[in-house]
Amino acid sequence: METAQPVESWAEFGRRLRARRRQAGLTQSQLGVKVGYHHSLISRLEAGLREPPAGLAGRLDSVLGTGGELAAVVAAPRGTPYRPDATRPAAGPAGGRPGDPARTERREVMFVLPRA
Repeated sequence: METAQPVESWAEFGRRLRARRRQAGLTQSQLGVKVGYHHSLISRLEAGLREPPAGLAGRLDSVLGTGGELAAVVAAPRGTPYRPDATRPAAGPAGGRPGDPARTERREVMFVLPRA
C-alpha cells in the first residue's frame, strides 16, 4: 500500500516552487508544458498536496534555473509518513466524504503531456 506524507511536509516545496515560477514569469500552464505535466499537478504541488513524481524536481530546477534548490527540498529527510487508510475508518460505498483528501487522491488522474 502506498504511503503519503503529511501536507505540511510538502508545503515548503510548494512555497519555493510557486515563488520561483513567479520569478520566472510563468503561469502554471506554461511551466507544466515545459516540464511535461498538466497544470493541475503544478497547482497541487504548489499547494503542498502532492509529492513531486521522481525526476520532476530536477526538471523544474532546470527550467526555472534554481540550481538544485527544489531537488534539495525533495531530498531533505521528512517525518514518519502516515497511512491515511490506517487512521480512519473504512469508507462507505461512496468512497468517503466529499472533500476528503484521501478520497480526492484515490480519484486523481495525472496527465503527462508530450515534450514540445
